[in-house]
Amino acid sequence: MTADLFITYIITAALLTMAPGLDTATVLRSAMVEGAAHGAATTAGVAIGCFCWGSAAAFGLAQLFRDAPVAGGCLRVAGALYLGYAGIALLLRRRSRMIVDGSGGPAPRLRTSVLRGFTTNILNPKVGIFYLTLLPQFAPQDGDVEIAWLLALVHVAIATFWFLGLSAFAGGVRPLLSNPRTTLAIDRVTGGIFVLLGVGLIHAAATA
Repeated sequence: MTADLFITYIITAALLTMAPGLDTATVLRSAMVEGAAHGAATTAGVAIGCFCWGSAAAFGLAQLFRDAPVAGGCLRVAGALYLGYAGIALLLRRRSRMIVDGSGGPAPRLRTSVLRGFTTNILNPKVGIFYLTLLPQFAPQDGDVEIAWLLALVHVAIATFWFLGLSAFAGGVRPLLSNPRTTLAIDRVTGGIFVLLGVGLIHAAATA
């Protein structure tokens, strides 16, 4: 793999990571509503999901999806169902206030945020498309697993640093969002985005 090709991959991976999407919305919502620590935990879940995608691509899952288009359709449907469930849950959620000083009730467990980030990422078709279609274009055609893993780890590192930065920023402004109406608005907007993305995935699966 040439240096120019590697640099091109880094730039491509960075741009795709920074483009607003499902992972971004999930991390921001966790940090703004539950705190920077939960944003970082959600980021860890996203990173684990990316590593799983990268490992699957390194061991030939991309070829499976090319040979069996129905697998891609199943991924879209699974992602749409999860998005619909998560989005509706946020739209229907009632929250009296944000837990800013620890007096508003028990905070969610960090492992819950990790699981949320992982589930969102592993069922995110945007991430799947990156690993199953774009990454193989930069990896050697002789099936070099080590190079494919290296490329995956580079993307994991980029995503981790980017989302940790977003978490720190969102967590910093969190005390300003203690108004219950603001909190509910965050949940409603995030839930609406999830539902719209889910509908889009169902449409994509139906027209594929």
